[in-house]
Amino acid sequence: MRVILISTTRSGSHVKCSEFENPLYECLNIEDLILPRNENGIINKDILNEDILYAIKHNDWRTAWHNRPEFPENHFIKDYDDNLQPININQYPSLEDFLKKTEHRINCLRKIKSWCVKLMMYHGLDDDSVGELINISDTVIRLQRKNILQQCISQYLARYNDMWHSVSGDAGKIDYDKFELIVHGINEETKWINEKFSDIKCEYYEDQNFSTNTWVKNNVTLQYDENKCKEIIDYVLRNN
Repeated sequence: MRVILISTTRSGSHVKCSEFENPLYECLNIEDLILPRNENGIINKDILNEDILYAIKHNDWRTAWHNRPEFPENHFIKDYDDNLQPININQYPSLEDFLKKTEHRINCLRKIKSWCVKLMMYHGLDDDSVGELINISDTVIRLQRKNILQQCISQYLARYNDMWHSVSGDAGKIDYDKFELIVHGINEETKWINEKFSDIKCEYYEDQNFSTNTWVKNNVTLQYDENKCKEIIDYVLRNN
């Protein structure tokens, strides 16, 4: 079976994807090809300028490639082989190869009998690519989250503390300005998924049973004022 999992950020998409045969997770994410990672596999944000970050946010891949940083020593970027298994490489693709990467990976998916892939707004697929992907799939699942506060907190920890999956720890005190940026981002994703995939019945993170999954829910302490966070969320939703 070929499954597309359309999701907003931090809605359990990674865990849900793992429940299907041959989960290919983020194979549609081409931004990894211009974001060098250190030996611990963490993206080196210190070498990224505002131009590349802005271009990536707006899926302007040509501009993003031109603003890629110099490739540091002892770093790598993430790519995928023709079976869409992750590999690490130590040099950037050419601009031509980079711009054709989504098309190449969709063609690879055509040749694989069974898979589950995540489709997120930040992957930057155009409408033709999305339509092509849906045409070769057997099932499309739309996964979102009811509790926006907890979704935003989860994304805050992931984005600013690199706490993505199966981690525990103490993240200290929240930065409310950064939290507001997270709220704006998730609101944009929610509008994107609601507008483009309104015909697909929504499943919710809160209704899933992930208790037996090998991916463990994060257990991270973060100090924040719940009422202030809710006020920020309400303000963003009212004004966007």
